[in-house]
Amino acid sequence: MPQPPIERIISLSTVEIAGTKRALTWGERTFAGINEGRRMGGNSMNLKKNFQRFLVLRKRFGTGATLFDLVYRSLERSIGLNMYRIVGVNIKDFDASRWPKADFAAPREFGRDELLAFSGAAPDHLPREFVEQALAAGNRCFGVVIDGKLAAYSWFSRKPTEMDHQLEISFNPDMVYQYKAYVLQEFRGKRLSPYILHHALCCYAEEGVEHAVAYIAANNYPSLRAAKGFGFSRLGTAYVWNTKRSLSVYATRGCISSGLRISRKRLAGPDKLQLVQDNRSK
Repeated sequence: MPQPPIERIISLSTVEIAGTKRALTWGERTFAGINEGRRMGGNSMNLKKNFQRFLVLRKRFGTGATLFDLVYRSLERSIGLNMYRIVGVNIKDFDASRWPKADFAAPREFGRDELLAFSGAAPDHLPREFVEQALAAGNRCFGVVIDGKLAAYSWFSRKPTEMDHQLEISFNPDMVYQYKAYVLQEFRGKRLSPYILHHALCCYAEEGVEHAVAYIAANNYPSLRAAKGFGFSRLGTAYVWNTKRSLSVYATRGCISSGLRISRKRLAGPDKLQLVQDNRSK
């Protein structure tokens, strides 16, 4: 059930939801107080948006996960610290038959002309510049077309791949990296993603690839839950502290064994990567 909309945040102790006033809990007061301090002199809509996020996360994933999300986003904004869960699956163990198959066209790999055409129809989530760069790097896109629309897709790479405008990520040569998976809103819930993933992994298995890996932000709970449902298991965690002067990466043992490398892009200047292995088990 969707969370009722917040109509008014009356004070740091009272909120009005669906026309009913109630007192905030201790956790909610803490969250509202921190965000109230952040928005001094700013727009109260930021507080409303953040508080709505708090309520939704707490209902779906619990108070502990919600407080972690608050701390994580605070660290990300204040000192540039990011935490990523590295997940992986053995291609031989991936079986899409356990999901009920919907009535849709079979997944397939898309060529350049098709992707550029789809990009023109959906520039917000598939910009032309991204498509050109990904194809030039040798990356591949698999997906499903329904009623002429690119209903769902996912990109795959076996080479160093851009994480953002500054960083790139890579893994062992016998692994394929999955990234930028997307499903149009109107086709969500139809289990398109596992069949796209299964088709892509079958293609890569013929090339000798044995594992698929991905990274997910530590507070992206929906994606973490979906990855677990697809059979991915957590290999470890990578802590990335990216400042103007240097890049530091602290990776747990499972990440090291996967050949994880996070570095500055070649065009972004000299790389000052520090990779520290965690002596604990993953």
